[in-house]
Amino acid sequence: MKELAVKYPEKKEETSISNRVDKILKQKSSGKATDTLEQEINAMVYQIHHLTFEEACYVEGKTDWMSKEEYEAFELEEKIVVKPSN
Repeated sequence: MKELAVKYPEKKEETSISNRVDKILKQKSSGKATDTLEQEINAMVYQIHHLTFEEACYVEGKTDWMSKEEYEAFELEEKIVVKPSN
């Protein structure tokens, strides 16, 4: 049997996904929509696995889930703002 390579996210990717999951849980508990955050997580996972936009659309089962431009411009890392220490 052939071994299947499993791609594990780097720490920064894992943190970025985890932060979005936390936001989703908070929003869902408040009855707010989470579609955008869920879409971002999907895009991150597809990019971790180096899927093209067309391949991601195949997984999603539709082509209008996100534009190609949005997908290609999507950044895996969250911008981290470092506050100066006092």
